[in-house]
Amino acid sequence: MQLGLRYKMSKSWTLDLRYQQDLYARKRATNFNNFNKDGPLATFSLGFNYRF
Repeated sequence: MQLGLRYKMSKSWTLDLRYQQDLYARKRATNFNNFNKDGPLATFSLGFNYRF
């Protein structure tokens, strides 16, 4: 699932805010620190866009 908003700040600049979550639980591990997470994974992202 992903939800997002885009706000037009001016003629050239926009602001994006997004939320993404996996619908199914899963296990994730990294080799660097042996971090494990059970359950849904969620991510927030913020972005600025400039159009020439």
